[in-house]
Amino acid sequence: MSGTILEVQTGACENTTGKYPIGSHVLIQSGDETYNVHLGPANAVDHVTAQLSVGTDVSFEVFRTDTMPADAVIAKSLTLGDRIIHLRDENLRPSWAYPRGAGRKTRPGAREPCW
Repeated sequence: MSGTILEVQTGACENTTGKYPIGSHVLIQSGDETYNVHLGPANAVDHVTAQLSVGTDVSFEVFRTDTMPADAVIAKSLTLGDRIIHLRDENLRPSWAYPRGAGRKTRPGAREPCW
């Protein structure tokens, strides 16, 4: 999925399934549609949202759950220019679920955490 950032939002998330009530989202325009892209807990992705600006083109690898509204998706990764920021691993486990300096990067072939 790709589009142009319309707004970066941080606040209470109605659709959270985790233990963090405050989340960060990006509203993007993709063609004629507007999507709410859930990034993750605000305190875990603040380094990502700091890099996002209204009007910037961005690409996402996303997934949905059946309980989400039709215009909402969850970001697995995002691409800004030539940089890819991984938010979730191949099993959809969030990067912030791993201690810094541990977890994924110790497994063969695993990606570095997004921070």
